Amino acid sequence: MDQSLKEEVNRWILKAENDLKNIELQINTKTIIPDTACFHAQQAVEKFLKAFIVYNSTEPERTHKIEKLLEKCAKIDSSFMEYSFAVRLTEYAVEARYPDDYYEITTGEVTEAYNIALKIKNLVLSKII
Repeated sequence: MDQSLKEEVNRWILKAENDLKNIELQINTKTIIPDTACFHAQQAVEKFLKAFIVYNSTEPERTHKIEKLLEKCAKIDSSFMEYSFAVRLTEYAVEARYPDDYYEITTGEVTEAYNIALKIKNLVLSKII
């Protein structure tokens, strides 16, 4: 793999890991801000998927829609379609961030979103390492 491509993949992974750390800090300090935690879970999934896309020498689409990113990943490796459950995180990319679309997000949703992000992380890392 080209060194600059490897560095770009690593930057995507680092940014995704930082999103996960944000959630973990909230969980560990028991100061969970549900909309923020779910936003970071969506962001982590988005960035891990984009890392996989870049790893495969393809330009990632500028989108927050997990479904589109999963479809692009599935064109490279069909096993990604088994993770279609992750598309539910797309709603946290924009809708959960603004007061006009605000709704009460539960701690159960935070746990689910975090676990989805970890599953996508493990999938992507298993494919690129």
